[in-house]
Amino acid sequence: MPLRTGYLAHFSPNIPATAMSTASTSPYDKEKFPGAAPSVSTEKWLNYIYRKLQKGYYLIIGEQRKIANFYRGYGEMEACSYPVAKKLLDRGELEPVGKHFLGTMYRLKSEAQPVPPPASTSVEDEEETDLALAEEAEELEEDLLEDLAEDVEDDEDILDEQT
Repeated sequence: MPLRTGYLAHFSPNIPATAMSTASTSPYDKEKFPGAAPSVSTEKWLNYIYRKLQKGYYLIIGEQRKIANFYRGYGEMEACSYPVAKKLLDRGELEPVGKHFLGTMYRLKSEAQPVPPPASTSVEDEEETDLALAEEAEELEEDLLEDLAEDVEDDEDILDEQT
């Protein structure tokens, strides 16, 4: 049984060291779930990138590491999705501007246009829902007005009895 050695040996000299296991005890299995679902869609990221670049930001895409950042000068940096930035670069919608210590700086080409947002597929359902909610709101308002009128009448009756 090996004893602890090194920096923390004097704190627990009689407790044996345990070997680190390479077997994961996490409930997350990489083979069953190869990657987590993105919380923001690619289209939303693309629109966000277009808006940032149209405001004057530069997009820095790393050459050695898989990183992407927005840059505006004076140290203003903001993280960006690397796969989406790389996709935009592969499409040819970015032109290189210069070098940065994090990678190459790009700006949006003048002919590049933002991706239109996806069309809503259930417009009729939304209209029906809006109508139902409006009807419920009207009914609630009528009920509240009736209750208020009854309360006012009760208060007037109490005042009349007191005088």
